[in-house]
Amino acid sequence: MSRPTSTVLPTLPIGGHPIHSPQDHNVET
Repeated sequence: MSRPTSTVLPTLPIGGHPIHSPQDHNVET
């Protein structure tokens, strides 16, 4: 996944932050 963090992905976690990696998603929760 070579997508810039500026790119908003279709799937966003509760908070509105782009998903960078599973680890980031873990911190979000």
